[in-house]
Amino acid sequence: MGILKEADENFYGVDRKEFAGSLAKLNDQLRLIEQKLTVFTDNEINRLYRIRRSELSHLRVRLENSRLNKEDGSSAQTKKLS
Repeated sequence: MGILKEADENFYGVDRKEFAGSLAKLNDQLRLIEQKLTVFTDNEINRLYRIRRSELSHLRVRLENSRLNKEDGSSAQTKKLS
């Protein structure tokens, strides 16, 4: 019985408690890596969203100005013809 109990406590020369502790540390490290990756990804998505939103806003302004310039040009040509 003593041999079986010792075999349960040591598996391939590694103490089970030491192995469990190492596994818990590894799990903590993986959790932190996952958290950092998630935060980085969220920040990058937010940054790219703000850039695209700004680009769209500038494009809207340019289109509106272009439309207004065309309307002003049409009015000026109509006045010249009159």
